[in-house]
Amino acid sequence: MEKLKARECTELPSQVPFYQFLPKPALQAYACAFGLWFEDGTFDLKPPNKFLNESFPEIKTLKVKEMLEMAWKK
Repeated sequence: MEKLKARECTELPSQVPFYQFLPKPALQAYACAFGLWFEDGTFDLKPPNKFLNESFPEIKTLKVKEMLEMAWKK
């Protein structure tokens, strides 16, 4: 975390080609910001309900088998 906060990130080989579009310090700043966000839980998106079916009980869902049978029936 200390390195990320100090904008010291591990350079990945796939980042090098992007330096022609975005200077290395700027790209490293983005990489460190994303690293911090992943670490602090910013990207831990939790749905309000366990299943969408609980949020929308009026919608009848299909099982994959049912959908395939409907689509391939013709």
